[in-house]
Amino acid sequence: MRYRPNPTEVPIGAEWLNNMPVEDGWFPRQPQQPVLELQYRRGPGVAQNVVEYLYAEIERGHLRNGTKPNDHVRKWVQTQVGRRNDQAGHIIGKNQGGLGTVNWNIFPQNGHFNMGAYSHHIESVFNDTVKKHGTAKIWFRFVYGNPQEPYRPTSFNYFLKHNNNSATHNDLINP
Repeated sequence: MRYRPNPTEVPIGAEWLNNMPVEDGWFPRQPQQPVLELQYRRGPGVAQNVVEYLYAEIERGHLRNGTKPNDHVRKWVQTQVGRRNDQAGHIIGKNQGGLGTVNWNIFPQNGHFNMGAYSHHIESVFNDTVKKHGTAKIWFRFVYGNPQEPYRPTSFNYFLKHNNNSATHNDLINP
């Protein structure tokens, strides 16, 4: 990934940032949205394009300008990469300008997690950062640890760098 924080800026607990791939990722060409680079999961038997790493820069102009998941991504989540009852959850939320109409900004999530912890404790932190500092730089890493569900992340990490050079990071389970 081209966008990586300086290794000296990475706090204890977010060392996974130093192990992100160094080859170039994929750069979405949709304008007016915050995702700048991502990398799909690679490996034997990986037939679906599910995101392993993602980098975004959310600015004030992105807030409240995303899109809801459409039927195509909902069906993809529930029949190909996730569980029958999973929701098509945004990586970068609709309220942060994230698109719900593209697979590269969606991952299968339990509905209670998506509408609860993810919405209230992750997306709200991103919103508050943008409102306070003008920009939020965010890195995600998705972990696929269940061989029976190889396209559904079992957990993920995020690292949020504020414009004032402070940072927040967290490791979360995807129930």
